[in-house]
Amino acid sequence: MATPTISSSQASSGQITLAQLSVSYTSNTDPLYAIIATTAGVTFGPMTYGGVAMRPRYSAVVGSWTIQIWSMDAPSSGAANIAGLQSGSTFAYGLVLFNVNGASAPSVVPIAVTSATGSSTAPSITYTLGRTGDLIVELVISDINGQTFTDGGGQTRVVTSNAANTQPHTALSTEAGAASVTGSFTLGTTDVWTMLAFALADPGGAVTVDRSSRLGAEVVNDGSNIARSSRIGVEVVNDGTKIIRVSRLGVEVVTVHRFPALTLAR
Repeated sequence: MATPTISSSQASSGQITLAQLSVSYTSNTDPLYAIIATTAGVTFGPMTYGGVAMRPRYSAVVGSWTIQIWSMDAPSSGAANIAGLQSGSTFAYGLVLFNVNGASAPSVVPIAVTSATGSSTAPSITYTLGRTGDLIVELVISDINGQTFTDGGGQTRVVTSNAANTQPHTALSTEAGAASVTGSFTLGTTDVWTMLAFALADPGGAVTVDRSSRLGAEVVNDGSNIARSSRIGVEVVNDGTKIIRVSRLGVEVVTVHRFPALTLAR
């Protein structure tokens, strides 16, 4: 199981007075993630990239901002606009876009998100929902013009945005996963800050499919084993439970390992 890596990224901030946000981004074909922070109470939906709908993964008001995470499993390579209609009229926004090599969007995100807020020059957040092999993503937001961000130990800066005062200035960093990880930044100027952390993971497990139109055989290996035959009617599931069914002969055997064995024959 390989640790995911961020293969492309971009960050921007601004002030929008129209009903739609539209920002150009050059993506590769790795799963695409968008984190957008807007004035509290303003939300987006649906978000699209290149006119194709993205999947909503997280939405919450954290401190002064509404923060949403969207993802796309297999974006097209090349430049396209990420866009979305918003619920307000005038609002500030901070947008971080990145592609991730080695993490499957629908299988992994939103993972559990941890958030924190405070007022100081030392934003910090502890994430306890990861594991070794994960990539921990940490986002900090400040709205002071010209704010600077210095990463804590073990962190790698991915991207930074800066804009006019009262708009979200963001820094996105990553670090290696573990059962408990603390991410931190040092701000150049004391400010009210917001932080977000979540884990990206390699889902692991090969998937193999073998089909025959006459026998109807299908084998899927994704951590469990499933074999099916439509003509013979056999199904085997191994995921801590073992079930065998034969539709023509009417035989069913069920074994549940956590309880006394139960065998039914018809």
